[in-house]
Amino acid sequence: MTISFRRPGYACTDHFLDVPLDHADPGGPTIRLYAREVVAPGRQDDDLPWLLYLQGGPGNKAPRPGASPAAWLGRALRDYRVLLLDQRGTGRSTPANRQTLPAAPADAAAYLRHFRADSIVRDAELLRRHLIGDRPWSVLGQSFGGFCTVTYLSLAPEGSARRSSPAGCRASPRARTSGTAPRTCASSPRTTATSRAIPATATSPPASPATSPNATNGSPPASASRPAGSRRSASASAPPAGSTTCTTCWRRRSSRAGRARRCRTRSSSPPARRCRTPRSRCTR
Repeated sequence: MTISFRRPGYACTDHFLDVPLDHADPGGPTIRLYAREVVAPGRQDDDLPWLLYLQGGPGNKAPRPGASPAAWLGRALRDYRVLLLDQRGTGRSTPANRQTLPAAPADAAAYLRHFRADSIVRDAELLRRHLIGDRPWSVLGQSFGGFCTVTYLSLAPEGSARRSSPAGCRASPRARTSGTAPRTCASSPRTTATSRAIPATATSPPASPATSPNATNGSPPASASRPAGSRRSASASAPPAGSTTCTTCWRRRSSRAGRARRCRTRSSSPPARRCRTPRSRCTR
């Protein structure tokens, strides 16, 4: 079933499709999927490539054009016909809530096993074949949708021509050091840049005490050169331009706003209480 309508700046078509609750049992109970097709006005009849959007969460419905801000959507509509899928259990698809879940906890857990990323990917494949046949489409996943995008690579790589994940798709340490992370999330600039930069630092061994520059002359390390609770010396060198000093551990941290901010470095000892006496009168 399809319903077409207009929104300011968008031409929309709502799609509904019944899919199996358990894809391993196609003849069993079914649930209903909802997806909204969005295209730029005047391009409804153009042969545009498709872009499937998978929302994050899990448990969030897809954005509604015109009702929720989505800056990426306007850019995507220049080149794509976008499909906003309400994943099973969310939005206008068959919900998964206390009204639909079985009363017994064991039965509810068994029911919810059918709402994982693998089932979402199989739903998307049924929807793709229903709308465009054997043509592949591109997939954009946000947060949890990024994990669904990676699952797409495992279960149905032939169904997606391009995969992108702006957030939520992080490679494991094993994948980072082995160099497989850029291939897993090849279209994610953030993940690819991170996975390429980490092996250089993750594989280098830490400096031993015997080779440490501070250990050769018997001086304490820089982080221990100031006793806990001491106040910064007035003769200390001023921080360079564009950086500020943390009021807890005295580490210099760059700040765009030019204000001092607390350092996130964890310390084995609790931070010293900040002196509230004006600097001109303080004797500490």
